[in-house]
Amino acid sequence: MKRMVRLALFILLAAAAGMAPAGPPPVAKGPREEGLAVFRILQRQDWVALYSVTAFSERVVEDLPANPKEFALGVQRGIGGAKDIVDQMFGGMSDMAVGEADIRGDYATLPTSCIITVQGKKHAFAGTAHMIRRQHTWKWDLTFSDNAEEATAKALTEMLGKPTAEPVPGK
Repeated sequence: MKRMVRLALFILLAAAAGMAPAGPPPVAKGPREEGLAVFRILQRQDWVALYSVTAFSERVVEDLPANPKEFALGVQRGIGGAKDIVDQMFGGMSDMAVGEADIRGDYATLPTSCIITVQGKKHAFAGTAHMIRRQHTWKWDLTFSDNAEEATAKALTEMLGKPTAEPVPGK
């Protein structure tokens, strides 16, 4: 009984001092969940959220704004006159799926699929997403180039993939 009282007192004192045990660490999402999150962020065109789920090369990171909102404004400026096309492509995405990851160390490759509806016509696509683990978090891997625009274009083209006869959900 004394032991329980001491333990309870210790926990209360630690909590009061801001030193309470943090409890179990949060469960980290795997590359599959994070890959699907990237798909959904692209669909919503949530460029602020894209900032936190993407890993860039060290050179690109040096030039990135520290504020995700500034990053989002830069993406919007980069889209510029192609906004209608981007809206149609990302807004027309549905049935996004990401399959099981092939994990090799801090890198993961995942099969992807989606349907993109353009002018009322549905097109099925199958591709590959590349993820990288950074500080225990899986991110969309754009670290392979020091040119952010080229890296984004290549990674996006690979993730969306090529037209298929039928969707390949979760391949």
